[in-house]
Amino acid sequence: MNMKVATLFLSVLISSKVYAEYPQIYVHGVPLSCTASNGQTVLFYDHPGAAQAAKQLGGARADFTPQYGFTIALDPQLMNSLPFLGAIFVVYHECAHVALPMGVGLMSPSQERNADCYAIQAMRDHGFIKSWDDFNQAMSAVIVSGGAHFMSQKRINAIAQCL
Repeated sequence: MNMKVATLFLSVLISSKVYAEYPQIYVHGVPLSCTASNGQTVLFYDHPGAAQAAKQLGGARADFTPQYGFTIALDPQLMNSLPFLGAIFVVYHECAHVALPMGVGLMSPSQERNADCYAIQAMRDHGFIKSWDDFNQAMSAVIVSGGAHFMSQKRINAIAQCL
């Protein structure tokens, strides 16, 4: 797509208030996708209202609506401003909320623990976590950003058990 067509397309999206949905997103140039527990491709979407709400929860938020199915709302600018491993953790953590058959948005301690374990195991399986140093960098980045619903040392210790 040339620049003129891309600019026109973006102008139409903005003026019509239709916000793009993506089957994969790029965080620091790395393509990431998510599959829900029902096999549906999860759409990532960048909507100003959803992104604002997601920012308050650390950068992303998983959701389910009958109209759109499973989605992850995020603020791409915030995700790309986070350190690489912290941003990857946040995306995989939110993916867990729809990939695991545990429901969306319950915010229960066990649900958060399961999402944390899923995220760190996915990072390991995809080669993002190869050492304890990588793990510590990821957790430090999440703490600084306030991502994944705010980390405590107790929670980080529990996540370490998932490796």
